[in-house]
Amino acid sequence: MESYISQMRRLVGSRLMILPGTTIIIENQHGEILLQMRGDFKRWGVPGGIVEEDESLVDNIRREVLEETGLTVGAVKPFGMATDPEYLTVTYPNGDVCQFHVLHFHTRQWTGELRCDGIETLELGWFSLEEMPPLLDHMKRGIAAFQDYQKSGEFQLF
Repeated sequence: MESYISQMRRLVGSRLMILPGTTIIIENQHGEILLQMRGDFKRWGVPGGIVEEDESLVDNIRREVLEETGLTVGAVKPFGMATDPEYLTVTYPNGDVCQFHVLHFHTRQWTGELRCDGIETLELGWFSLEEMPPLLDHMKRGIAAFQDYQKSGEFQLF
């Protein structure tokens, strides 16, 4: 089945679309977070994606994690909402432009074995917050907001 975004792109071409999305910080027992080398930008980021038709934000992040990592997440908790167009307006290598409004989740509950699909996800790895690989700018902001959330316990708007 063709995705919602693909259907809309046929109608509007590459012009700016404002889209809801999700990301997630998945932590292991050592406090490391799961990052994926993305196929589109060849840079690291956290799992996440664009909401499909008839899909809740929680259902979206569960689907995206399974598709991109092979993991099934348990309980998820939102820690922040990102809407800053300066960081969340992204031009993809194919010329498509999106401005995202992203709900950020966190979990320590997951099962399964890591796997890459070779298209969306080229590589997966666990990284400490102190030793991050080169990240997409908007992903850096999300990880920084997570660190602020850990310190303050307050939901982050950024």
